[in-house]
Amino acid sequence: MKTKLVNPEDKLPNDNKIEEWLKANECETDGPEYLAAIIGAAGKEEYRTITVGGLGQLVKLTQEFGSFGLVDLLKESGPVKGFDSVFLLKEKP
Repeated sequence: MKTKLVNPEDKLPNDNKIEEWLKANECETDGPEYLAAIIGAAGKEEYRTITVGGLGQLVKLTQEFGSFGLVDLLKESGPVKGFDSVFLLKEKP
């Protein structure tokens, strides 16, 4: 699992916690690579990308990101613009 911050000005308020978890789980990608993105605070573009190795790591990422209040917009569909998962911060009810 590897991450890249592509737009630091658009980070989510809880990005420090997300980044901490990503760094703690950083490893070489093994197996087929899947690309994920997190949509920034403005809600328009990705500000962080994540590359994971294998479907198991993608599932782990999706489950953990749920605890950060993120939802996968592509959960019920195929890849979009090269991303297998695109995460967005859930709106509070």
